[in-house]
Amino acid sequence: MKVKMFILGLLMSSSLIASTAWGADQDVAIMLGGEGCESHPDQITKALMAQKGVKSVDLKKIEGHAVVTFDGSTKPETLVKVIQDLKGTKDGVQWHCEAMIMN
Repeated sequence: MKVKMFILGLLMSSSLIASTAWGADQDVAIMLGGEGCESHPDQITKALMAQKGVKSVDLKKIEGHAVVTFDGSTKPETLVKVIQDLKGTKDGVQWHCEAMIMN
């Protein structure tokens, strides 16, 4: 009986440690580029916030960057891809975004 309780306790504590480590919020600074990208902050914010695990997007903290706070359910590379997929046409002018992880 004691062995079963020990194993159960060990399993519960290891899963708690794992969930704490994976669930910790992280920040990543993503440098923005591309023709007209920075003129579309609403589209950038909306696209990033639609990603699972993204908690916040700050486009003012570092000029020319998106500072994204996220949990362990997404990866910085995924956020870069989301930004790089942004493009469109406004008033007959095409725009697109480029992105690169800075930290």
